[in-house]
Amino acid sequence: MRIYNNIKQSDYNIRIISYNILAPVTINGDHHKLSCSDECISWENRFKLIKKEVMDQDPDIITFQEAQTDKIYNYIFNYFNSKGYYGYYIPQKNPNSGIESDKKNFGVVILFKTKRFFSLKIGTIDFHKIGEEYLVKNNLIKFRDKIKKRYTSLVLKLKDKKTNKEFYVVTVHLESNPKYDDIKNFQGYITMKYINKLSNDDKIGVVLTGDFNSKPDSSNYVGITTGKSINKFDMEDFDYPRPFLNTPDIFTKYPLKSCYKEIIGHEPAYTNFTRNFKATLDYIFVNSNFNVLGVMQELSHKYIKNMKSVPDENFPSDHFMQVANIELN
Repeated sequence: MRIYNNIKQSDYNIRIISYNILAPVTINGDHHKLSCSDECISWENRFKLIKKEVMDQDPDIITFQEAQTDKIYNYIFNYFNSKGYYGYYIPQKNPNSGIESDKKNFGVVILFKTKRFFSLKIGTIDFHKIGEEYLVKNNLIKFRDKIKKRYTSLVLKLKDKKTNKEFYVVTVHLESNPKYDDIKNFQGYITMKYINKLSNDDKIGVVLTGDFNSKPDSSNYVGITTGKSINKFDMEDFDYPRPFLNTPDIFTKYPLKSCYKEIIGHEPAYTNFTRNFKATLDYIFVNSNFNVLGVMQELSHKYIKNMKSVPDENFPSDHFMQVANIELN
């Protein structure tokens, strides 16, 4: 069983979850069924486990990635509304996909406890529009077609009824194809430009969660957490059409803190655990207006060494749920 600790309590503690819940449309037999039968991997069975795993933590805010459109209202919103949460959903935007069907598209969700928060504003980051404007302004229009990759975001401004303080929650799901590491880095850069404006240059609290499809040593992660660009990409050895799209030397003037690194000194060993790929891709970041009080303990190495992949009978997704306790300064 999964062990939960390192979670400190406070009168003004906000517990937030980030969880890629594996859209049914993305399930690949060889990739996902190594440890999960057809019955095990069915949406109905997995959603039972998702509900229990999430509600066992009694979160104040929930962010989901890879929530399938046709499951949102009949399952996700219906259930969490009954538990005192209200929320919003936005599907992914991918100019190259041509996705229209609710059964083939998926996106991101933010849910919050209505007894704890007021919802003040909702929005999204139009990465493709902002990105193209950036390319034109900086004479980089040759990269226009390359940035037309998956990007999903949801932005919500909340007011805490306990403290009357306002802050933003942003959740994202970035491009997954490893051949486009420079584009993921650019997506992170544009996200941070938006957040800097949103936070009025770090004067307002911002939480950024999501599946970044970027490892802790990636240019994207380094840029978000240090503010400096390194522009080194995993796919430099791939058959990838040059040149790479580099970000400016200053990724952001206001880097974010990783909640897990703040508490345990490093990121979890894994947040994505499939047959052929095991790595950390998911994060909960906060800006300087938040104190990090605690995080959920990662799976022990002794436990995980006996696992082949997830989902399985205990874990309903190919990602592990992330949990953090934070407090506004």
